[in-house]
Amino acid sequence: MHERSAERRERIAVVGSGIAGLTCVHVLGPHHDVTLYEAAPRLGGHANTVDVDDPDVGTIGVDTGFIVHNDRNYPNLVGLFDELEVETVDTEMSFGVIDRDPDSPTHGFTYRATSPNSMFAQRRNLVRPAMWRLLRDVPRFYKAARALLDDTSSESDELSLAEFLEREGYSREFVDLHLIPMGAAVWSADPSSFADFPARTLFRFLDNHGLLSVGDRPQWRAVAGGSRTYVDAIASRFDGTIRTSSPVTSIHRDVNGVLVSSLGLVERYDRVVLATHSDQALAMLGDASPVEQKVLGAVRYQPNTATLHTDTSLLPPTERAWSAWNYER
Repeated sequence: MHERSAERRERIAVVGSGIAGLTCVHVLGPHHDVTLYEAAPRLGGHANTVDVDDPDVGTIGVDTGFIVHNDRNYPNLVGLFDELEVETVDTEMSFGVIDRDPDSPTHGFTYRATSPNSMFAQRRNLVRPAMWRLLRDVPRFYKAARALLDDTSSESDELSLAEFLEREGYSREFVDLHLIPMGAAVWSADPSSFADFPARTLFRFLDNHGLLSVGDRPQWRAVAGGSRTYVDAIASRFDGTIRTSSPVTSIHRDVNGVLVSSLGLVERYDRVVLATHSDQALAMLGDASPVEQKVLGAVRYQPNTATLHTDTSLLPPTERAWSAWNYER
């Protein structure tokens, strides 16, 4: 009986150190010679924790990119955290709105969509027709959105959110003070252009996260100490080479492997994992095939700017309406 030969160790480059790239080096590192390339001076990608000094509780690690997860929709991530012994804690993803548009008929309108007490954080909302129009449309929207998800016609695939809303005839309050703000907040998107978003894509996301029903919502969790905790845990276990501040400028394939260019140096690898956004991956591939160009070029992106601040004057005037996501119109 012949003994099985050990698997050949390959030279592998992983480009990008977000959660995808870090998971790759964590899995491949023990079996191959792995080099991790990262254009930024730090690892983590969207996992970015910033220390903020609070006079009452001391230093707090605040996440500005990846913030929360749940067991239902992130089973692989939960499994990775368990393997790394990364502690997580319960948190909430409440959503609230304040209308500060001086020309709006609902100027000053405020609510937090978690309970009757917070929904009517402004007690005058109890007798405000705008609030009741908004609430009336919520279950109607849940039903229509689920019906669209069940519709397999090609016309449904092409329907934009704006077209769906016009077809169903929802109130201005529901559209401008609930659905558009919530969608724009989740995607960090411009509210004025969010109505062009594909309706089915949005509804599938909402349904997967239990947001097309009043109940059956997952328990959201956050990484204790911030998302840098899992970044540091993976980096400390990785025995390969880490190259930060090392943007990859081009990747070319030949019969002997893959050539990776970074900072004027060219190195050969057996394989390369592109753990970046698709447009970034396409820009690196100097010999992209027509299929690769079609697939990687099909995803559109938009720039988003996030500002970390401690200005409570931007929050609603009543603390009952303070939320994890506070949308100002």
